[in-house]
Amino acid sequence: MNVSASLFPCVNVGVVRKFGWSLARLRDRWGVCGGRDQRNSTLATVYRKLLPPPALVMILVALLPAMARADAPSIAVLPFEIEDDTLDQGGPSDVPAQQRRLLAVADIVRQQLAQSGRYTVVDNTPAATLIAQAQAREPLHGCNGCELDLARSLGAELVAVGWVQKVSNLIINLNLGIKRVADGRTLLIRSVDMRGNTDESWQRAARRLARDVLERAPQPAQ
Repeated sequence: MNVSASLFPCVNVGVVRKFGWSLARLRDRWGVCGGRDQRNSTLATVYRKLLPPPALVMILVALLPAMARADAPSIAVLPFEIEDDTLDQGGPSDVPAQQRRLLAVADIVRQQLAQSGRYTVVDNTPAATLIAQAQAREPLHGCNGCELDLARSLGAELVAVGWVQKVSNLIINLNLGIKRVADGRTLLIRSVDMRGNTDESWQRAARRLARDVLERAPQPAQ
């Protein structure tokens, strides 16, 4: 049995010319046929023979992220907070909008870290009460180790603490620090500037911040 012929029972002349194959060679080995009515059936036969079944493709796509996360270190991304200097200057502050943006920023960072496969982002829900109590006392990025205790309660190897420093509606910084929970060592600090106090500018800065973190991808063993 001619294996080539079984895979390519009929090769269209247009396909041959497109890829620059030797027409004589293909005629001898695979057979060459013409006509538009045969083109689709010929290519469909090729795809069916060479490509894996759609169900297998879907299974592999579903499993690859999980496989990438199998040995990925766990990280707790705590809620982002804000230092709003405009309040001291008597400037207006849209608290509901800022809280909405903080939630969106944290979600973006969590999603991008998780989707990268380099980290397993833990769920903060089991420590929600502890987190709220800690925030009521002082900012998480300046609480002298409380963020480590929160991460330990979640079983995380790393903890990420983010905060926004708002100097004005035109000058805003988005910051993120990552520490190793075992000993509190700071592995990474990143800061991104944004111009404009809008949902879009905050979210764009969050995506850029996550990319900066993933370029370094700090690990517990560092």
